[in-house]
Amino acid sequence: MKQYILWISILFYNGYCESVSDFQGKAFKFTNKQSQIYKVNVGLPEDQMDLGLISSYGDFNGDKAVDVVIVDQKSNNIIILYWDNTLNEFEQKNVCQSSCYPVKDIIIQGTIPLDYDYDGYLDILVVLGNDDGFTINILRQTEIKNGYPVFEVMQEKYSSSSYPFVGDFFGNHKTSIMITTETQRLVVQYGLQQPTDFLDLVDQSCSIKDYEKTISAQLLNPHFSSFVDVSSDCRADLIITSELGIEYWYTKYVSTVIAESTDQLLNKQPRFCLQIIDSFINGAELKTLDFVDINFDGSIDMIYVFQRNDLQNLVINYNQYENPNNPPNLCQSNTKDSDKQMAYPYSQFSLLGTNTKLVTPLSNGDQPIKLYDYKNLDLSLALAPFLRFGDYLASGYPGAFMIIYNETTYKPNIYYLKNVPISTDCELESRMCRQLIVDNDPGDHFYLITEMEGINVAFFDFGENGRLDFLVNSISMDQDQKPRYNLAAFYNYISLDAFFLKSLGINGQCAADEESKITCQGSLYYGATYQFRVTDISGSYKPAAGIQLYQSAYSPLQLPYSYMGLGRTNNYIENFYLGIPLLDGQIRQWTPIIPNSQLIVSPFTDNTKSWTLSIFIEPTEAILVVVIVTIIILFVLGGIIIWKHIKEKEDDKKNQEQFFQITDQLLNKQPRFCLQIIDSFINGAELKTLDFVDINFDGSIDMIYVFQRNDLQNLVINYNQYENPNNPPNLCQSNTKDSDKQMAYPYSQFSLLGTNTKLVTPLSNGDQPIKLYDYKNLDLSLALAPFLRFGDYLASGYPGAFMIIYNETTYKPNIYYLKNVPISTDCELESRMCRQLIVDNDPGDHFYLITEMEGINVAFFDFGENGRLDFLVNSISMDQDQKPRYNLAAFYNYISLDAFFLKSLGINGQCAADEESKITCQGSLYYGATYQFRVTDISGSYKPAAGIQLYQSAYSPLQLPYSYMGLGRTNNYIENFYLGIPLLDGQIRQWTPIIPNSQLIVSPFTDNTKSWTLSIFIEPTEAILVVVIVTIIILFVLGGIIIWKHIKEKEDDKKNQEQFFQMFR
Repeated sequence: MKQYILWISILFYNGYCESVSDFQGKAFKFTNKQSQIYKVNVGLPEDQMDLGLISSYGDFNGDKAVDVVIVDQKSNNIIILYWDNTLNEFEQKNVCQSSCYPVKDIIIQGTIPLDYDYDGYLDILVVLGNDDGFTINILRQTEIKNGYPVFEVMQEKYSSSSYPFVGDFFGNHKTSIMITTETQRLVVQYGLQQPTDFLDLVDQSCSIKDYEKTISAQLLNPHFSSFVDVSSDCRADLIITSELGIEYWYTKYVSTVIAESTDQLLNKQPRFCLQIIDSFINGAELKTLDFVDINFDGSIDMIYVFQRNDLQNLVINYNQYENPNNPPNLCQSNTKDSDKQMAYPYSQFSLLGTNTKLVTPLSNGDQPIKLYDYKNLDLSLALAPFLRFGDYLASGYPGAFMIIYNETTYKPNIYYLKNVPISTDCELESRMCRQLIVDNDPGDHFYLITEMEGINVAFFDFGENGRLDFLVNSISMDQDQKPRYNLAAFYNYISLDAFFLKSLGINGQCAADEESKITCQGSLYYGATYQFRVTDISGSYKPAAGIQLYQSAYSPLQLPYSYMGLGRTNNYIENFYLGIPLLDGQIRQWTPIIPNSQLIVSPFTDNTKSWTLSIFIEPTEAILVVVIVTIIILFVLGGIIIWKHIKEKEDDKKNQEQFFQITDQLLNKQPRFCLQIIDSFINGAELKTLDFVDINFDGSIDMIYVFQRNDLQNLVINYNQYENPNNPPNLCQSNTKDSDKQMAYPYSQFSLLGTNTKLVTPLSNGDQPIKLYDYKNLDLSLALAPFLRFGDYLASGYPGAFMIIYNETTYKPNIYYLKNVPISTDCELESRMCRQLIVDNDPGDHFYLITEMEGINVAFFDFGENGRLDFLVNSISMDQDQKPRYNLAAFYNYISLDAFFLKSLGINGQCAADEESKITCQGSLYYGATYQFRVTDISGSYKPAAGIQLYQSAYSPLQLPYSYMGLGRTNNYIENFYLGIPLLDGQIRQWTPIIPNSQLIVSPFTDNTKSWTLSIFIEPTEAILVVVIVTIIILFVLGGIIIWKHIKEKEDDKKNQEQFFQMFR
């Protein structure tokens, strides 16, 4: 729903209206269009019309517009068509990037929108088909990003022998799910450890004796179970259609009982009472069932079709409770014998007989017709024959669409049943005087719709203007004789001399403030009931009723709100009641309500005083004229102020444009990327993984990769050939090949590697060749790539690497650790290219706990941020049902380290340079920050060192957000520490000195390096702690001696004074 802003627009008719926008504001359009229904373009191009079948409705992105859920049969995917009230068009988005359920055996058979986890966001219950019945799963909405929701597939899955349906069965504002087994009916709700047996919710004292046999009775396939107020007390009752018949479970309400838990409350307060099982006899079979106020008397009638002897009959089973016009009696219980027993409000099937007011043959004139059986179509979506009611004329007397089987063409056809009086005399004498007859007038409103080969039809409201429009799914064959499921939209442009009321009840999760109540209106409430009193133009009172989302099984396509036609009225709605099926059965009244209003009702908490009502008025054409003239006058009076305001804005805009022009010119004059080389893999070589690290502690970044050729994998340590000098002023300086404009490729080209054993070695475990694990062998949703994951867990300056290899014996993944060791001592004295990575096979070494796991992923971590690199491992195992379990294990590094480290976190400069903000927003990471510095080892030799931060991001490389650099053994400060970030001017900044075992936070605030700041946090080593403790002890001892001598001197002085005074006595 939306608030309406009125615009002046004079549009000339150009012959053909194609969009919904062409029909808006018709009081100011010069058009000769007749009052009828028109086919319109809703933003879906012709080549996108083959989307699938409509499954459900809901406002998923909280923009106060109803969206459409489509099940795409061809890709087994879920599509949401988001309605844009500004453009008056749909925008198509997939719920999942590819398919939420890619397994071929799992077919999406339906969707039910609901707020499953009670967080205010609308989730999707997905009904999946299997051999034994159905499986349900939840697509949970986690956030709204860029105006559209983000969904994730929850792990919870439940099996059900029948199609599930939903409602607030516990009476706690939350939507529950009813599922069945062969012997039980169960209720699932988020937050409960296991499903609740429906028997726990049954009150035996007010139920009939045979109530227990219903528990094992299977629901019909399809079934039409509903959570709907049929007792006219504004509290939803439970109607279940099973193999026994129509089960009427009256909902009992009791006073609040304080309980320590929900389970205790449920056990103490069973709330459903089985009053009757209305059985179908003599071979009758229920074909469809729906609920609606068919005769505008304020009570909900039951409409159904049954088949017997190959003929189908339509039953209008009127609600026998008379809803009085007196407002205080609205929403009051009607009892038969006592408060504990609520009478069945309908005529039992066995007593219907041949009453022509209740039972009529389903026919088109004298020709019998039948509802279409969807089993004739090869549909994955589970659909049921239907009568789909809607009051498109807002008269108060809704009609219904149905799909019938055309026995001449053997195809489905759309029929519309008009709701008309049997006779004028009958209506004066009785409330049971309505009939539903097929609308056969070819010039009537629906000729465009009924001529289609429609398989589904539903009501909609394009533009949220209070007119019920139409969506139609039809079927056609493409050139390859494959079915196309087309979606067509029809706009209701019929002149209405009547009013309406639309009411959306949300689940109460939202707070009672105005802002949150509206933004989370997607949190639907199943089973809300509305009753009110309306005055017609003759001055007579009429009670009216509306029900919201009372059915959910087999895609009933009910709009998420209740739409109630009021007919012709010239007065306010004086009394408006909302009832929801809470344990206490709370109801709330508001008065007055303006007709043509759209309401949002938020039953926040169980206290009705905190429930709130928001009203949005849809103006009529006469009101539009008055309001627009008033707006024109206000615009004229305020013109001078608005002109001055616009003038100031224009001046500001000019200044901004000048600034951005200067920035654009700067960017245009400074192209910054130069392609130097393409290092190609030749002779059938294939790159398997690649990483960058300073492998030989020389201050330059080396390239490490694995390639495969002839089914063998080789490890390449491609050393960086730039020599980083020890002289600090030369750190962070460019090395050029020919000129300052061309930077040489710092690595050996693949074609020149040859068989250099210092660079290229077979990937092996000893003499046994090994291969990196290919994650395509695992059915993972997460996109992972083979890796060498480097980390210096010993802080030696020579990082090793984890890898996952494919075990050709067990056919499973295994974790290997590659040690970074010298080729030989002599080699290191002669050359920088003298490191090798070999598999650590020592079973008593550090990693035996990790490498013995069936690991599929491993990463470094720092528990406690103490400067030691720890480990996280994902492993895989199978549960009792042979389904994979993805386990997470943590390993703490408690190895005694005789080495130092440096951790540096570069943030993106968004934070100010002050100490407080620099630390609080350190989560604003910087990708591509570079560090260079010089460290002195214990021999006094200088070593250049380098670190890189977040240099890869694709395929989950699991790099820590900072750069961790092992320093080895050092006894001195880091004298020079450089930070470089890839700004246009290539700024760098130096700090000195830095204490080893420090954790740094660097904030490059603005482009001026003088404003860049460095914060240092020191992590003391164990040796430093020992020295500090020993020093403290020595100081305590020395201090004790001094204090003792001081006290001794005081005592001696006191004795001398006493002796002196005694001499004078």
